[in-house]
Amino acid sequence: MTTIENGARTTYSAGELSSRPLPRATSTTAVFDLSISLEENPQGDDEYPEEPTPATDDDDQNKFEKKIEEFADAVFQMTNGKHKIGKVTIFRDGDQANNTDVQWKENCTDSDPTTTAPGPRANPSGFGVAGARIYFCTNWEGAPTLMDTPKGAGFTLAHEWGHYTYGIYDEYVANCGQTPETNCVIFFPRSTDTASSPSIMNGQWTAVSGSQDWLEVSTLGVEPYATQADGDDKNGQARVFGENGWATLTRDPATDPRHSFLPTRTQYTNLVAPTAPNLIVNDDESTARSELDIIWAGNQVAELMIDTSGSMSGTPISNAKTAASLLVGQLTPGENAVGVGRFTSSATQVFAITDIPDPDTGVRSGAQTAIAAFSAGGGTDIEDAALTALAQVQGFQGGTRPSVVYLLTDGQSSVNQTTVINAYTAAKVPLVTFGFGSGVNAGLLQSLANGTGGQYFFSPTTLAQIQQAFVAANAAFSSSVVVQSTTAAATASTTDVRNVTLDSSLATAAINVSFAGAVTDVSLRLLDGTGADTGAAFTCNAGAEVSCDAEVDVTTLGAGQYGVEVVNNTSSDIDVSVLVSGTPSDFESYDCECGIAA
Repeated sequence: MTTIENGARTTYSAGELSSRPLPRATSTTAVFDLSISLEENPQGDDEYPEEPTPATDDDDQNKFEKKIEEFADAVFQMTNGKHKIGKVTIFRDGDQANNTDVQWKENCTDSDPTTTAPGPRANPSGFGVAGARIYFCTNWEGAPTLMDTPKGAGFTLAHEWGHYTYGIYDEYVANCGQTPETNCVIFFPRSTDTASSPSIMNGQWTAVSGSQDWLEVSTLGVEPYATQADGDDKNGQARVFGENGWATLTRDPATDPRHSFLPTRTQYTNLVAPTAPNLIVNDDESTARSELDIIWAGNQVAELMIDTSGSMSGTPISNAKTAASLLVGQLTPGENAVGVGRFTSSATQVFAITDIPDPDTGVRSGAQTAIAAFSAGGGTDIEDAALTALAQVQGFQGGTRPSVVYLLTDGQSSVNQTTVINAYTAAKVPLVTFGFGSGVNAGLLQSLANGTGGQYFFSPTTLAQIQQAFVAANAAFSSSVVVQSTTAAATASTTDVRNVTLDSSLATAAINVSFAGAVTDVSLRLLDGTGADTGAAFTCNAGAEVSCDAEVDVTTLGAGQYGVEVVNNTSSDIDVSVLVSGTPSDFESYDCECGIAA
């Protein structure tokens, strides 16, 4: 295999490739479920497919549905009928923007170099990778007349799908913006490139006019590969892989070139490259949408199920209650519903699942009051707890809302894993498990989480550690992000300031400070960049340890450097933990991406 990087051509023999192993990923997936977070809030009946005579107020939703239908058709065509799009879950008003496969803004532009919203692009080989996604928009100045049409948007989304899911690169011609252009990263198109025609990674726009050939992935039958099989570094795909698109799709990723930027690529083993003389395959699209289902998601339901068995007595139950209360407090009004259960040898719902209005009228405080009343005693039945929690979310509004269950336990019990995993999988609800302390059955909890699409978090019993686990879990399954988490000693009878950076990507921030001792042992203030008091109030609760919380409106106070002033009022050093999480504003994220649409 021959590759080109920074202008240097390198040829690897089979032996050299095998001696330089990369992580190898293969999959037999043929139907792909994905999620989209829309910046907009299109009105409609939240149903798909549309009625034969759709209501007038359903027009906005229908526009997006038609674009997704064309996207499904294009994916079917580009894989020669082997892959289909299945369930597409759409969140609105930017909800779940950090967790979806597609962030879909209303407007994006690439004429302003300072813009935070350039044209459509994607993280290559990002499907199924946390933090990776496609960035998309309704209105793009690069294609003002085509982008808001069903085919124009759908085919462009399929182009980005080529980057995001299959890890192939662009094959069009464009100036990469540097002089000389060889200074650009190798996957960026250049003005001296040779476009592959036809290829969806070159000109998906041409397919809008009716030529399905342009929905194909490149083969040896198109330039620059027809003249030289490795493409002679004549476009992004050729420079990265030294071969046409179909050759990459059907090759073992263990033999990929060793570029430093190249992520682990997944080979879908059900894909079969076309062969001469039939290198262009136009498939019958009558079944392209047979698996397609579009779900207009409501606000997320969060169900907490907490172990209150006898082994949780004392510090463990105190810290678990404080951490669970913190998680409830970080749920976003207008975007979440919350319910709370407890379990010993059987499970009980103690706070019925309730939507949190905006502004909150006391729903979160009601859930926190229910948590505060927990006491420890009895045995442990994890299976009943998991199934009871699932029944609660399925019973709320017909189980139509996206949901997540958080289950915390410090113990072990007999569990029919197949029963629990099958139930959660069928309901498409992730089970997030927390192993609390050294006596927990970590293998069981990890298996339940992995089998249901959730995550497993192990935390010892200190307050700071379990709060970190709860906040990390909330970030993984909501729009929240973890900004920073630090623990350091506050020296006796001194004052120190813990720096906190709140940048413009955040709308709000939640600052939690925890320490062992009495509430009066430590005094707290939030200072701005000049050292002045911002007036943000810390509310402290004392259990086995002290937990203090402050809410910060970053939009009002402004982005910048802040400091948590920690005054140790005692004659002994105290370990003080500062945990900062936040809610991003308008699709802002910390991710890098590449693969801009033509």
